[in-house]
Amino acid sequence: MFSQTYHDTIKNMEILEKINSKLLSEIKKLKKASQKIEELKTQYDDAESNLKKIYTMKKNVSEDLANQKIKYKQTLALLK
Repeated sequence: MFSQTYHDTIKNMEILEKINSKLLSEIKKLKKASQKIEELKTQYDDAESNLKKIYTMKKNVSEDLANQKIKYKQTLALLK
């Protein structure tokens, strides 16, 4: 009743539907991976910012201690 071309067209459409389904599945996986990468990037940026703050604080404390050491040496020199 139906021509061979019709049956071939139906088969091809079914194949395309399967391919599209697999592509959509892969796209969803890639989207999830991209979101995870963005989350990790945000966490990395936050950690980097915190480390920079800690470094600055340590540097300030080190400078304060160096200044205090100079003051103590000067005071000791005056006492001698």
